[in-house]
Amino acid sequence: MGRLWAAGAAIVMCLSLGGWPAVAEEPSANPAANGGPPAAGAVPLANPTAAATPSAPPQVGLAWERVADRDLVSRPRNGQMYGVIAGGPGAIAWGGVSGTGPRIWTTVDGRDWSPATVETATDAVPENLPEVLDVTAGGPGFVAVGSYLREGDALTSIVWTSRDGLTWERVPDSPGFEWSAMDQVVAWRDGLLAFGCKIIPSEPLTCGPDRVWTSDDGVSWVRATPALPEGSVRVGIVEPSSDGLWGVGYGSGGGFVDPDAPRPPRLTSLDGLAWTVSPLPVLGVERLHPLPDGLYLTVAAIPPKGPGFIQPPTWVSRTPGVYASADLLTWTPLAVGRPLGDDIIAVGDTLVMVGTHGRRCWSPNGDCLAAAWRSTDAGRTWTSVPVTGTRPKKVAVASMRAAAALPDGTLVAVGSEIDRGTGWPSTAAWISMPGGG
Repeated sequence: MGRLWAAGAAIVMCLSLGGWPAVAEEPSANPAANGGPPAAGAVPLANPTAAATPSAPPQVGLAWERVADRDLVSRPRNGQMYGVIAGGPGAIAWGGVSGTGPRIWTTVDGRDWSPATVETATDAVPENLPEVLDVTAGGPGFVAVGSYLREGDALTSIVWTSRDGLTWERVPDSPGFEWSAMDQVVAWRDGLLAFGCKIIPSEPLTCGPDRVWTSDDGVSWVRATPALPEGSVRVGIVEPSSDGLWGVGYGSGGGFVDPDAPRPPRLTSLDGLAWTVSPLPVLGVERLHPLPDGLYLTVAAIPPKGPGFIQPPTWVSRTPGVYASADLLTWTPLAVGRPLGDDIIAVGDTLVMVGTHGRRCWSPNGDCLAAAWRSTDAGRTWTSVPVTGTRPKKVAVASMRAAAALPDGTLVAVGSEIDRGTGWPSTAAWISMPGGG
C-alpha cells in the first residue's frame, strides 16, 4: 500500500495515501474536542423529488467500474497511480512505472487514458528513474514535483511545468534541488509551495530536516528552512484551505513509522514557513479534507494484532470513521465505528468517498477490493455503492487512492492493484458515470 519509493525520504506521502491504515483516538468526554450536535450549516439531505426533475443535476457516485485501457495498465511492471485532479483535457493523474521514468496520464472522459509527454532526467540511475509524486494547478498551468537518484550522487528534487497537462517540461536544475526530495506541491496565495526534506550526505537515502521551496511561476524556486514547533523535524500531508495551511508535524523518531514515537501534532501556517501547533486534533493516521462546508477527517481501520499484520504505533487506538468540523475547534463524529474510505470529494450536495475494504487489507496476502461510498447528508450516513471490474482471483488488493470530478459529473478514481501471484502493484483507474450508467 502507498507509494513504494526507493528512498526512505518518501515516508510522509506514503502514509497519506494508505501506506499505514488510519485510526482514531477514542472520543473524550470533552465535547469541544470530540463533537456534540452536528455542525451548523451542514449540507441538507438532497430532495429526491427535485433530483427526479429534468432540470436537476444528475446523481453522482452511484456505481463504479474498473477501466479497461491498455494505455493505463502497467502490469507486469511495478506501477502505481498516486493522485488525480480535474484539469487539462478533463483529468490529470500521476505516478510512476518501474524502469520507464515519470508518468502522467490524461483523460477526456474517464475511460480512455493517454500517457502525457514528460521530459525525464538524463542523469538518473536507470534503476531509480524519476517518479511524479504530486501535481497541482499553478504556474503556467500545472506544476508537478518528484525526486530521483542521480548517478554518482544522492536523491535530488525535480520539477515539471505544463500549460495543458499533455506536455510537461522539466524545470532547469537549481542548487536548491540538490540533496533533497520534494514530495508535495500546493498552490497558495498566488504562488506555489513545495514540501520535502534534506537528504543526509552520509546516508544518501535518508530523509533529514524539513525543506520548503517557494515559487511565483513554477519555474524559479527558492529553498527555505521552515520554523517548526519544538519536537517537530518535518511537516507533511499539507492541505490548503481558506483558513490556512494544515499539516502534521513529525519528530526525529520517524513519526507514524516508529511505534514508540510520540504522538505527532497537527500544525498550521499562513505562509508554509512558520508553523505552529493548531487546535486541529490528530486522531491517528488520518487524512484531512477541506471541503466547501468545512473540514472532514477520514479515519480508516487498523489491522488486527498478530503475526503477518502491519502493526500501528502504540498510541493509536481503534475508532475508525468520519469526523467533521465547521469551526476548526469542535469536531463532530459522524459515521464512526466502522471502516470506510480514505479520500472524500464534494460534488454539489453529494459527498463521495473512495478507498479499499476487506477483512485482511493489511495482510501480506491481502484480500481487499476497491470500495466506494456516498453521502447526501453532509457525511452523517454513508451508503456503500458497487465497484465492479476487479478480478479477485488475480488481484490481492485493489485500492482507490484519490478521486476527481469531470465537468459533466463523471467521476474518476486512481490507485493500484496488487497481483496475487507476484505481489507487484499495477496502475489502475475506475469510473463512475452520472446517474450510475
